[in-house]
Amino acid sequence: TGEPPCQLYRDRRQSAFFVVGDASGKGKGNAVIEQYGVDYESGAWNLEWREKSSNCREAENLTDRLERLVASNLLHDHEVFLITDNSSFEGAYYKGHSPSRNLSEIVFRVHKAERDGGFILHVIHISGKRMKASGVDGLSRGDLTEGMMGGQDPLSFIPFHLGADERANGL
Repeated sequence: TGEPPCQLYRDRRQSAFFVVGDASGKGKGNAVIEQYGVDYESGAWNLEWREKSSNCREAENLTDRLERLVASNLLHDHEVFLITDNSSFEGAYYKGHSPSRNLSEIVFRVHKAERDGGFILHVIHISGKRMKASGVDGLSRGDLTEGMMGGQDPLSFIPFHLGADERANGL
């Protein structure tokens, strides 16, 4: 009969974390953007994960990084934006589950990480073209020459300061 878990509804910090991730074929990569810079990683999937769907691999890539950030207590009282080009993962997060058992299990872990880590989470879908331009797409292939990996402003690829009409260039 201890205290029930609390859910943060307003961050207490002036800074946010942006976690951008992508996976393709045999590789994966993600970048954490925060006020002090960009921390990125890339790697390859083991055989078990290579056989899973691309939706699950992309969700796992971001969730694994999120869980490690929670374990290091970096996200407490912050607002976190999980950026993906995987609309299935975004939809499953907000719905709370997916028809895919594997994706539902990953979504459960994301919600648990949010609660345990004491932060506010937003899962946001961006286009694959924007993901490629950001350079995070290339991390799954070991390419560190494009977008934010090549030195461009990381937040220029996540233009939250622009409205939909401005981002769409009149489309």
